[in-house]
Amino acid sequence: MGKDKAKLYLICGKIASGKSTLAKKLADENSAILLEQDKWLATLYPEEIVTIEDYIKSFKRLSAVIGPHVIEILKQNISVVLDFPGNTLKIRSWMKNLADQAHCPVELHFLDVSDEVCLKRLQLRNESNLHEYKTNEDEFFQISKYFEAPSKDEGVELIIYKLDGGSTRI
Repeated sequence: MGKDKAKLYLICGKIASGKSTLAKKLADENSAILLEQDKWLATLYPEEIVTIEDYIKSFKRLSAVIGPHVIEILKQNISVVLDFPGNTLKIRSWMKNLADQAHCPVELHFLDVSDEVCLKRLQLRNESNLHEYKTNEDEFFQISKYFEAPSKDEGVELIIYKLDGGSTRI
């Protein structure tokens, strides 16, 4: 019996919804390579990402390099978990296009978590000093303005996680 076809795993959810935790779990469970945006950005651009505009500029640079790399990994029949926030349709379309170019399926994992819960988690995360970046409440809401929940019409397998621990495949 041959190895299953490689798959691209995408993550969607607001800040502190649990994206990185889920990404690590998916990588472990599926023997996939985990590419963590925050670690790459913190290493490549230390002290340079202060504003949302800085983040967007750095994200574009990183995406230009990571995209072709992801395609090549997938073509080698190795699954990839992108721990990049697929929080807008435009970004998710870019990610899906990577899988399309490698002719492999996509799973989009959406963490549907309330702002209240995210803010509580964010406070704990900031206090722990274990995350690459600290985000305050104002920044949370400023960034969340751009959030677009995924839909079943995006042409990917959509798995929605609710706070009660359940998930739904669409």
